[in-house]
Amino acid sequence: MKLFKWFWIILLILVGFICISMMIMFFFSDDTDQQAQTDDMNKRTLNTRHVMVRPGQPVNTPPGFVRRKPAGHLAPDPGVRQPGAANTARSAAKNQADNVFGKSRRRTIEGIAFLEAAIAPMEKELDRFWGWRPNDIIQLTDNVKNYQLGVLKVTQQTAVALAEYLSRTGRTDAYVSHLENAQNWFMIKPTELFFPSAENKYSEGLEELEKYKLLLVNRKARFYVRMDNLVPLIKIYESILGSCDQNLARQDVGWFESDDYFYYTKGVVGAMLPVMEAVSGEFDEAIAQAQAKELLERAIFYLQAANEIDPLIILEGSPGGLLANHRANLAAPVSHARFYLGVLVTALTGNIN
Repeated sequence: MKLFKWFWIILLILVGFICISMMIMFFFSDDTDQQAQTDDMNKRTLNTRHVMVRPGQPVNTPPGFVRRKPAGHLAPDPGVRQPGAANTARSAAKNQADNVFGKSRRRTIEGIAFLEAAIAPMEKELDRFWGWRPNDIIQLTDNVKNYQLGVLKVTQQTAVALAEYLSRTGRTDAYVSHLENAQNWFMIKPTELFFPSAENKYSEGLEELEKYKLLLVNRKARFYVRMDNLVPLIKIYESILGSCDQNLARQDVGWFESDDYFYYTKGVVGAMLPVMEAVSGEFDEAIAQAQAKELLERAIFYLQAANEIDPLIILEGSPGGLLANHRANLAAPVSHARFYLGVLVTALTGNIN
């Protein structure tokens, strides 16, 4: 018994030492990166007087300076790191698509807004501080892990819908190879650490989506904004929310399990919301013809409501108790969003027939 006790004491000391080391590295690395960025911006600002400004470029903006656009409805994360060597190819593919016609012209092309909304949540999770968590040998952040699994679920099914329906006119139309590759890479188990590692394959999947986006920009591929192309995606999303709703409503869940279901659902909502907002813009004409615009707006409204539920601590209080039950609080807007997506499918399929 003494040996067993000392084993756990030594293990706890080692874990504490690792955690303290990680915190120190994190804070010092942030200060160093911020100072380097400040020095770099000062140098660029001094050199702007001698640089010819290109058409469309703001006068006081140094060449090469990129303003990061806001993350929209994605939950803010102070631990996001800048892209590194692991996603250089993905960044290159993205920049290539941005530079073909320029962002203002590119955004008028069908499918671009949808793809950017589908890419952003998974890209954010891969670029987090400490990166992809589900395949970590030592699990210290299970909330982030479950959130990332929720994001992955939506990204996987969105890639399937892109490959099977949104990029094809029908069953006899050819597949887009980049989308086939993307859906295959996103199906890698999230716990894979080596041969292959999950995060590397997911990064390659995002790169394949960027390549498809470049095909759209160059008019070498299509993105179809018809009701029969949209319905399968809405059905998939309705099914995902139905599973989340069931887990949130379960009664036999302990305090240490409730946050797993909570954060998984939060990941699903965080990834689904920007895609549905993109659907509202891309498929606006088709949805208006089906007189279903209000249904889509309702679904988006409840996804936004679910996304805004962000308690500091997840409590599992009883229905008549003093403490909150955050699973139940999240279940309400998720259930409403699922309901309106189901009604939206009915409205759209009625118009197809």
